[in-house]
Amino acid sequence: MHRVARTPADVPIIAVAAWRSVDVVAIGVSGIASRPIRLPDSDSLDAVLTAAESAVTHPGDFLGSAEYRREMVKVLLRRAFDDLPG
Repeated sequence: MHRVARTPADVPIIAVAAWRSVDVVAIGVSGIASRPIRLPDSDSLDAVLTAAESAVTHPGDFLGSAEYRREMVKVLLRRAFDDLPG
């Protein structure tokens, strides 16, 4: 799991978890909408980044604007894809 928070002890502003099953990558994200969501399964990072960008509905708050969340979810997704086995 990859996350962004103000400090390591804080609740994450955004968190991304990714895992690979036999033929597809499954991704869960929190902090970009009113509740945690599962992005469409895909092996394509570009498809996941596009889906994540359109899924950002959080209006922003004192922890981060909607634009910040949109950019950070892309960073965390890239990191998660880099860490996947196989």
